[in-house]
Amino acid sequence: MALRCWLDGGGRSTVVAWVALAVSCLVVVAAVRARAVRYVVLVCALAFAAALAHSGSLVSRATLLESAGPTTWSGTVGTDAVTGAFGTSVEVRLDAAPSGPVAIVSWPEGAPAPGYGQRVTLDGRLKARLRADASAEAFRRGEILSLRPWKVSIRGWAAPPLGWVASWRAGVLAALKRLGGAGAETLACMLFAAPPGPQAARVIENARTAGVAWAVTTSGLHLAAIVAMVGAFAGMVGCGRRGRAVATVTTLGIAVLAAGLRLSLVRAAIAAAVAMLARLVGRRRDATAALGATVLLLVALDPAASYDLGLLMGVVALIAIAAFSGLAATWLRPLAGASVSRALGASLAAQVGVAPISASMFGGVALAGPVTLALTGPLVAGAAAVGLCGAMIVPLWPGGADAVLRLAAIVAQGAAALWAFVARAPATFVASPEVPWWAWAVWILGACALWAWWPCPRRAARVRAGAMFIAIALGASIFGTVPSSARIQVLDVGQGDAVLVRDGPHTLLVDTGPDPVTLRRALARANVRSLEGLVLTHAHDDHTGGLPGLEGVARPAWIGVPDVEDDAVERLASDCAARTGTVVRLRRDMSWMVGATRVRVLWPTGGERRLDANDTSVVLLVEQEGGRALLLGDAEERAQRGVLDVWSAPVEMLKVAHHGSSNGNVPMALSAWKPRVAQISVGTGNRFGHPSATALDSLAAVGARIERTDLQGDLEWAGDGSGVAAVAAAARSPVCDNPCPKRTSLHGPGLVCGTVVAWLSENCRTSSPSTSSTVPRNCCWSAPHAGCVTGWPPWQTSTSTWRRSMAARPPPTRSSMRPTPCPS
Repeated sequence: MALRCWLDGGGRSTVVAWVALAVSCLVVVAAVRARAVRYVVLVCALAFAAALAHSGSLVSRATLLESAGPTTWSGTVGTDAVTGAFGTSVEVRLDAAPSGPVAIVSWPEGAPAPGYGQRVTLDGRLKARLRADASAEAFRRGEILSLRPWKVSIRGWAAPPLGWVASWRAGVLAALKRLGGAGAETLACMLFAAPPGPQAARVIENARTAGVAWAVTTSGLHLAAIVAMVGAFAGMVGCGRRGRAVATVTTLGIAVLAAGLRLSLVRAAIAAAVAMLARLVGRRRDATAALGATVLLLVALDPAASYDLGLLMGVVALIAIAAFSGLAATWLRPLAGASVSRALGASLAAQVGVAPISASMFGGVALAGPVTLALTGPLVAGAAAVGLCGAMIVPLWPGGADAVLRLAAIVAQGAAALWAFVARAPATFVASPEVPWWAWAVWILGACALWAWWPCPRRAARVRAGAMFIAIALGASIFGTVPSSARIQVLDVGQGDAVLVRDGPHTLLVDTGPDPVTLRRALARANVRSLEGLVLTHAHDDHTGGLPGLEGVARPAWIGVPDVEDDAVERLASDCAARTGTVVRLRRDMSWMVGATRVRVLWPTGGERRLDANDTSVVLLVEQEGGRALLLGDAEERAQRGVLDVWSAPVEMLKVAHHGSSNGNVPMALSAWKPRVAQISVGTGNRFGHPSATALDSLAAVGARIERTDLQGDLEWAGDGSGVAAVAAAARSPVCDNPCPKRTSLHGPGLVCGTVVAWLSENCRTSSPSTSSTVPRNCCWSAPHAGCVTGWPPWQTSTSTWRRSMAARPPPTRSSMRPTPCPS
């Protein structure tokens, strides 16, 4: 309710909330006689009132600061600078509002960005951010002010203790940066929650797929290792019980401050400090009571902490461990033995406890999480402990610190290698659709019933039989039946594109949408468990942003990108090379089979320069039993005119270009293609105004039936049976690009090559899109293939082999080596 009042920004919602709070308290207190229930109601009322007051104070402080007009502001940087597509942004806690709203500063281009804990001076005017576009995370962090300063300056480090800790942290991060490599970047994330570099981002992605994402960023696991190390070291130097407690609490404070006071870490530090103090004073230590007190304290001090995902998952995992780790260990003992079952039991309880949250937030559940945690937990703890040792001696002995940090980085890289291995395994991560409310209710009620019943196994044979039954059930649900008919599905992934070309168990994905979680949910709805290939039409985030969502869910055998000269495409191809064994540059007249479905590339022609990003889109013609479908990506006028040069016949289905925008609307092309069905992939209420009225009118003018994902959800096209004989005959015939159109006068002048016809074994003179000369070629069959093999010179051309299988195969790689003629 407090979040809703804040997002609405009006006083009416707040007044209604206060009235509802007062009435509810009066009714409950008057109707309930039990004193304990009255106390609970009072506590809830106080918490609700604090949350409402918190949201109201943020809005009022932001309004007051905005009214100050252009002036000079000073503050302390609260996080590391983040550089994205729209520049560098810095979070600054203003001196004018030390406990109020936070300003998000768009740092001027060219000016050196400040680090965490530095003091800055900013000249500019504060503006209140639109709360309608904000999120619960922004509400939690108080990010409701923005600033675009025209003058900035860095004034050094903040006052102690933050300044001391931040300066030391910057020195350690600089040492890790000098070391370089995935291990050093991962260690920086583990110790200080530093922004991940390119290699660490890949490690985090693999860890998330393996079910241990929290093992990369600073968490309670790292604090536990640090506490154990500091306690052991204090004991070695002769400190007593009090000395060890002081050393541990001090180290915890430094670690939490260096990591940016992340709430989940603060929770773990408070719990550890309370346990240490309880041991010091001889009081009993109860994990669940300490957890409850810590959460109550955090929420009372900051009501918006309820929206912190890390805190939520950590609390739920600890509750699950406290409630069910013993039961899980009892059931695992006949399978894994007593020693292993204890570690696996706690991990399994935590993973099962957070499974609904994981399915909701990440689009699936990591099945390998418990085993991965048991295997890599000691490595993570060791890397954190050794890394902290090296960090502590950086100011005193840089050379020795580098050696210790290098050792810690090696350990961290070992853990990262294991996560990468698990992430590449099939069915590691099971995608799931959105979790409905009734599933949450069943999950919670089932947990309560299990805790009350506490069914301990009586015979080991029954445990093994039950484990086998669960394994078979999971395997059946993961590798079950898939649709057998040929079809094309346009998935609802919001403002983006993701299209499935399916023929029985064979599946090709065209684009991945803007978000990994959304893609996983869409694949779960479509029952997709494997991909033979992936085509990324062009390098825009709304078509490639969901690529990480395929990890552990459906790893494609090959990935195709447009064959154009473009820096963004080069970066995309480099990223794809780390995700699959083969990256193919797609150009006109390449074709391949998806089952009995033929897919042809109509655009680009190959090697184009200076194209607009949308006109680099790969345009595909899909020929199935139901007819032909044209997938345009975001192709605009130049690309569509290029497609018309090779395909101007009608098609049964058209995936409309650029989400139905006006610049993707080419009336001349629509008049030639005359689609019966026009499917538009577009997000609900998008800020671009897609689809445009002009595009809708043009589609209606050619008689197309318009279908939209924002109105109808996932779309499906299986055709109406037209063109079955022609497509089936074409599917039975092998395909070769750039063959000679005739079997006579093979070396005669005036031959026009480039159409896709039946396979020819003769040598012919054809013009390759990737070369500037006409060379003798031997025409062969492959999928996808670039056709004939050159005998000379060493141009970058594709090799191919004669294959009669109807299944899609990884495309050939492009090489500058001299190719040899293939068997025909």
